[in-house]
Amino acid sequence: MSELERVPDGIDTSAPSSARVYDYLLGGKDNYALGRMVTEKLLPVAPDARAVARANRAGATSERRRTPRPRSRVSVAGHRVSGRG
Repeated sequence: MSELERVPDGIDTSAPSSARVYDYLLGGKDNYALGRMVTEKLLPVAPDARAVARANRAGATSERRRTPRPRSRVSVAGHRVSGRG
């Protein structure tokens, strides 16, 4: 499948997206030519960008594992609802 065939409706590939640049830095598959071009221009001025993105991702993942989910929360109407699910 070509790159243009896999672009979902509503996605503008004519402008770079920070999320897709980040995805490319991490070695992901959800990036497009313009984002890859921006990333390749970024790397000479920020050669550690890939390592920083990976460290950021690793920290975010481990933080989610350590953060306990709330047992309950108060809704707008003041009724207690479960925070799980």
